[in-house]
Amino acid sequence: MRRIASILISLLLYGGITNAQSFDDCFTPQIINQSRVSICVGEVVRLRASKSVNVNYIWTKNREVIKSSREPFLDVDEEGLYTVTAVNRTSRCETSANESVSVRFRNKKKPDIQIKASNQAILQGEVVQLQASGAVMYSWDAQEGLDNLFGHTTMASPLSTTTYSVVGTDKYGCSSAAAITIEVNFGSSLLAQKSFSPNGDGVEDHWKITGIQNFPECEVKVFDDGGTTVFEAQPYKNNWDANLEGRPLPEGSYYFIIKCNSAIAQSGTLQLTR
Repeated sequence: MRRIASILISLLLYGGITNAQSFDDCFTPQIINQSRVSICVGEVVRLRASKSVNVNYIWTKNREVIKSSREPFLDVDEEGLYTVTAVNRTSRCETSANESVSVRFRNKKKPDIQIKASNQAILQGEVVQLQASGAVMYSWDAQEGLDNLFGHTTMASPLSTTTYSVVGTDKYGCSSAAAITIEVNFGSSLLAQKSFSPNGDGVEDHWKITGIQNFPECEVKVFDDGGTTVFEAQPYKNNWDANLEGRPLPEGSYYFIIKCNSAIAQSGTLQLTR
């Protein structure tokens, strides 16, 4: 009778029996993964255990507890011997999996991918050679101006400053990436007037930048001698008449900057006469 009373008290404390499972039932988890798993450095593998209700999963690495959860999985990115124990949340019965999983790295370090360029600063229209090293297979990101997306060498002809990236895979099947930025100088493609006279006579009434129509990504700014911005546009349409908020600016020297893709393509002094 005392045992029955004790069980009844336990039932009241835990909210009653919700299924036919006895408090003394013990669930033995099984790890679904193969007993040996190989991964690359930086890679994550998910170890999975068979699922049951009313169970906490206690995962250990090299016999040290690293996680306790109701979810039957563990994400692993380190070498070690992993196993799992199921603990019934009601009866506290503990049962460990019959087998463990050994996780090992295929290679002790990620491949060190490097990119070399024949020139990292070019004029628009020029071609640059990109050469990757550190792996056995390569896959280049499909950026504009590349002639070969697979292979350690490719030729690039970017129209503007561009970052090229490549993923290299070593003989163990492990991958890592590298990137390089090729700066394109627009200086030879753009020619800004050094002076103009917006006086309404139909001659040089607007400041002209030859070639700017080909580069809508370029931003144009003009500053007075105090550093205040008096004009800015992107794209610039060769239509500035030296007015600020409807009022003509005074004669004098101004400073301009042409910036394309965050890089200064051209700058200089602009003389305004009327």
